[in-house]
Amino acid sequence: MTHTLSMEQAAVLERTGRFVLRACPGSGKTFLVGRRVAYRIAEWSERHAGLAVLSFTNVACDEIRNTVHAAACSQAFVYPHFIGTLDSFINQFIFLPFGCSVMGCKGRPRVVGAGGSPLPTTGIWGWGKGNSDCQKNRCTLAHFSWDPSDAFVDIRPNKIKCTRNYEVCKRLKDRFRHSGYATQTDAAYWAVRALRLAPAIARALVQRFPEIIVDEAQDTSELQMAILDLLVDAGLKHLLLVGDPDQAIYEWREARPELLERKTIAAGWEHPSLLTESHRNPQLLCNAVAQFSTLASPVRGRDTADQPELWFYKKAEMSELPARFERSCDEQRIAATSDTCSVLARGRVGIRRLAGFPDEVDPWKDGDPITRALAEVAIERDRGDRKTARRHLESLLVRAFCSHDHDHGLARVLQISHPDVGVLLFSVLSVLPSSTEAVASWVQEANATVEGILKEIAPNRVSEWPGLSVKAFTMVGRARSIEFRNRPLVSFFTGTHVVGRVRVETIHAAKGKTYEAVLLVLDNHSKECTPKRLLEQHPPDRRTAYVAMTRARRYLAVAVPDDTKAERLAPFDQFKRVIETS
Repeated sequence: MTHTLSMEQAAVLERTGRFVLRACPGSGKTFLVGRRVAYRIAEWSERHAGLAVLSFTNVACDEIRNTVHAAACSQAFVYPHFIGTLDSFINQFIFLPFGCSVMGCKGRPRVVGAGGSPLPTTGIWGWGKGNSDCQKNRCTLAHFSWDPSDAFVDIRPNKIKCTRNYEVCKRLKDRFRHSGYATQTDAAYWAVRALRLAPAIARALVQRFPEIIVDEAQDTSELQMAILDLLVDAGLKHLLLVGDPDQAIYEWREARPELLERKTIAAGWEHPSLLTESHRNPQLLCNAVAQFSTLASPVRGRDTADQPELWFYKKAEMSELPARFERSCDEQRIAATSDTCSVLARGRVGIRRLAGFPDEVDPWKDGDPITRALAEVAIERDRGDRKTARRHLESLLVRAFCSHDHDHGLARVLQISHPDVGVLLFSVLSVLPSSTEAVASWVQEANATVEGILKEIAPNRVSEWPGLSVKAFTMVGRARSIEFRNRPLVSFFTGTHVVGRVRVETIHAAKGKTYEAVLLVLDNHSKECTPKRLLEQHPPDRRTAYVAMTRARRYLAVAVPDDTKAERLAPFDQFKRVIETS
């Protein structure tokens, strides 16, 4: 099975025990994980104990499944094996069955927020209603949780100073968990508590999954790593952590890349394996971006392609960069399409400027969360996730018709039968306008759609429907603008756009992708990933730039403002400087 693997990859295939695999960009780690899964399962003899393969996003899990499928290993998709996200593993096997025993709630707990049902926001969950600190800081249920030492903490990257020492938050969070609610971070904490207080749970889980593979392990949080450590303490002998600390760009989501690095020298762990050969990046690119990595020397790359380029642009001409990139791709004989060529920026403000959006674009009226929530339902449906769309639609309808503290179902709120609830949700999802429509016309059509369906199914409550709305105008500088009303609805939620023939997207949206050509656009006035911060070697910014630049297979350019100080260009000393002439 090793004939298509490199020597480095083949050396990892048969290793067992607890060890870290550090894989540079483009080294084929997902391919290797898939082949390792197929190899291990081909020798598997346990009937009721399986292999758990975990990653951090559904997209990453799908990539692993595709690789396993290509290796003709259908057994990996059925009992007793498990392929899924680390969060889903924690929820399914620890939190949901055992969380109530440590939370002090009755019945099965519920995960809300990202990855679960929408956060409750009515009644007491208005979070600090009447408290000026909470309102000013816009605190929500998802901003607070507990750390592995049981301390109540603000988990935001930029913690808010609270004059009341989070007194209101602590009180509401306790009521929140007694009601059986948990955010995904809470779920990981309660899973840690359950494993600590009942070691038999950890031992049983190790018997159920005697071998675990964690992909993208640089993105593990402190709580998630604590869970893995508790499984090791319970006897887990085979644990493979696959990742690259240099590609950790989710610290704002509690990722702690140093946790992976510590495992390379931890007691009880074997020596790490390394993948230092990039099958994606040309050698000149590897040399140019090496100083953004913590590796001792540049990774080995392909021999083709030209030296990466450093461009300069005027701030007022930022929106012209995609067209300039198109022309450069044509000159490089690269067929410019949204699948082959991408312009990357650090945040959504940057990509909106590149896509020609005005800086201030927020179509939603203040105090109107229902319109935005329904728009998100349409986007989830159009992405093919009807299950999540249905769950979120039901939740927003409950909020629209019930503003007090509640935990009632939609049937009780609308005073209709449960079969009618199913008809209502199916009907709305079936005829809700496409998220590609202009936002103004979408809001008008969606409002008429919901009202029409309510008149048929819940006529006695239709007068209470709050209706959908969009701003009449937005301010661009000192001028009023209505241009945003003609933008597609989906463009206000996505981290990616198509401009001309190329894609414009955030670096986070491009993570895990490969393009023939990449243009990374830096801005001197952003809070993150600026030439100044890269020169000062801020680790999160350098990792973000490194991930962006290593997406390119043939051609890389980095664009900086033309007023950037010369000394701040030192990190790009191996880039060819290009001045565009008219």
